[in-house]
Amino acid sequence: MRKTDIIIIAALCVVLLGGAVTAIVLVNQPSERPTSIVATLTQPTRTYARGERIENDHIRVTAMFKSGAREVTGFSLNTREATNGGVVGNTEEKEQEITITFRGQSTKIKITVGAAVIRRMDLVSRPTKTVYRVGEAFVSAGFTARLVWTDHNETLSNTDVVFTNTSTSTTGLKIVTATHTASERFVTFDIIVNP
Repeated sequence: MRKTDIIIIAALCVVLLGGAVTAIVLVNQPSERPTSIVATLTQPTRTYARGERIENDHIRVTAMFKSGAREVTGFSLNTREATNGGVVGNTEEKEQEITITFRGQSTKIKITVGAAVIRRMDLVSRPTKTVYRVGEAFVSAGFTARLVWTDHNETLSNTDVVFTNTSTSTTGLKIVTATHTASERFVTFDIIVNP
C-alpha cells in the first residue's frame, strides 16, 4: 500500500466521522515534502491596517512537488512583525514582508501596511446614575467606553463623547446614545425616568 492510499483511506474515515473539511485537505495535497513554494496575495493592491490580522484566504500558496505544482492549504503565516511594527497611530504606509511556511519550505511576500483603524466602540460602564425622576438633569459621571483599534484600545470617558436622548421630561425607558464625534462611533445604554 502506498502512502497516498493510506492518506485517502484516512480521509474517508474522517468523512464518516463528520470531518469532511479535513478530508478535502488530505486528499488534495500530496504527502511528499515540496521542493519550494510560491505565494501571492489574493488582493495585491490592498493596504492592511496596522495590527490587522491577515487571514490565510488572503494568500494563495503554490507548492512545487516532484509530481508537479499544486495550490495548497495548511500553510502558516508569520505576520506579527509586519502588521504590528512601528509606532501606534503612525499613518505612514510602508511595505513590509511576511513569511509563509508550508512543510519546511518558506517564502516571503510583501504587503502594504498603513495606519491602524477603529474596529468598533464598546460600552465598558454605564453612568452611575441610571434612574431619574421627571425633570432631573442627566448625569454622565461613571460612563466609560473603549475604542477598539486594529493595534490598540483607547479608553473614553464621559468628556470624550456627546450624549443624545437624555431628556427626562417624560416617564419611561430612554435609550441614550453616546457618540465619539471624531470617529462617529457610538454606543447606547438605557435610563429609566419615573414620575
